Amino acid sequence: MKNFLYIFVVLMFVIIADTFSQSGWTWFKNNDLPIKGLPFCIKSDFNGNVYLGMDCGLAKFDGSKWASIYNNKQNQNDANNPYNIRKVVVSKGRVWAGTNQGLISIELDSVKRLDLTNYPKMYDDKIRGIAGDQFGNIWFLNLTLGINKYDITGDSIVRYNIPQSTPLPFNNDAVMFCDGKNNLWYSAYSKMVKFDGTTVKIFDKNDISDLENESIQSIQIQSDNSIAILLKRKIGIYKDYTGVVYYALFSVTDSLLAQNEVFANVKADLEGNLWIISKDTAGVGASRHFYRLDNNKNWTKYEFPNFDGVYKDIFKILDFTIDENRKLWFAEATYGVFVFDSKATSVDEQIQKNKVLISPNPVSNYLTLNTDQEINKIEIFSALGIKVIETEYKNKINVSGLSAGVYFLLVNNKIYKFVKI
Repeated sequence: MKNFLYIFVVLMFVIIADTFSQSGWTWFKNNDLPIKGLPFCIKSDFNGNVYLGMDCGLAKFDGSKWASIYNNKQNQNDANNPYNIRKVVVSKGRVWAGTNQGLISIELDSVKRLDLTNYPKMYDDKIRGIAGDQFGNIWFLNLTLGINKYDITGDSIVRYNIPQSTPLPFNNDAVMFCDGKNNLWYSAYSKMVKFDGTTVKIFDKNDISDLENESIQSIQIQSDNSIAILLKRKIGIYKDYTGVVYYALFSVTDSLLAQNEVFANVKADLEGNLWIISKDTAGVGASRHFYRLDNNKNWTKYEFPNFDGVYKDIFKILDFTIDENRKLWFAEATYGVFVFDSKATSVDEQIQKNKVLISPNPVSNYLTLNTDQEINKIEIFSALGIKVIETEYKNKINVSGLSAGVYFLLVNNKIYKFVKI
């Protein structure tokens, strides 16, 4: 009876804590945004504002409310128009966006267009990547026609000749950055490219051995000019500024990702932490988890919460950004913008060596345990606190005989929740 009461109290705490983990979230519903459409990109200016690029315009959140600052008022459903915003970057206090027809520049909410009508060297081609350098110049990548730069001093467009073998975005968007050495980096079509203004370098397995069997999902430049390279189930750091090329993988345990889950996108906050979203490999590629890899190389796993009216099997994050207060802004394809305050009090699943990692979750047959702890006994309880399994430690537990529902694994006086399906 004493054991039952202990388990019941602990389970009640877990359930209450799990409910409160919904706190720290804000949801801006799609219908409440000033522009209706599909959100392609979202970007913080680290100064209190967040910009949302959509297929029919650009919206801005100023810390208290959303406003439309650039949109197609005549036909918001016309996705193939100059108001289609695919990428946004903030450079030298000015907001720049790549569109289907040229660039737009926004300063104090005043919009200037840069297209064929006023810049004859601008390609008549959709822009799918954009980045600002340390001088305030804007580099951009066309759909199929190559690398270009807006020279802010000369107020002119510079075209660069690149080999035909250079990967370009085509129907996808490209992740682009300029480093402190005046190099342009981007990822497109599962490749990583470096351009120094003259020479294009396309990275392959000879540069990064993991590329023999892996494709690049995304990249992120860091404050020391190193490049975080996100692969499907790995993440590494690449450096080549000291004359010695350096590449190393971060440790990712096998149980961190579910079997049908892969990494999708990576961003860095102002403190140097890496944030990563994942996606399902089945269906529409739904987003269920996101992760933080901190400066001490510790992982924290977060789950997107359940909101009324949100169908999680089609919940798909298209882009995200992190503001100066370490709030994460997620642009979701169907439901709008979700904001998570990572500094708010919440219950997170800390993925560390002194924790027990369980997978898959949900589980149908065998639950796998991965830990460095010394464990003698394992107990599993139902949501009512009834013990349903007790066994000596083994890394695989047969739970196929359990009814579908929520269960709790008790290991060394710590509780871990899982779902039986």
